[in-house]
Amino acid sequence: MVNMLTISIVIPVYNEAPVLPLLFAGLEITIFGTIELLMFGIFGEYLGRTYEQVKQRPLYIIANIERSSGGAPSPSHSEPS
Repeated sequence: MVNMLTISIVIPVYNEAPVLPLLFAGLEITIFGTIELLMFGIFGEYLGRTYEQVKQRPLYIIANIERSSGGAPSPSHSEPS
């Protein structure tokens, strides 16, 4: 005699029509979670760019300034000593 394993799936019914509340709850969580993560990303970009501006650091650092032999340095630019 062979023993068989049977698995039964219970679907809740109401007035002979299947009700799938978990499906709708899952869709709501997915949609609102996506919107929430998108808003966190936008807010993070805003916060990061604001932080970079508040530090007031230059975008790049010039290590050495080379000038041609004929030109005099302008008074507004001074070379570091």
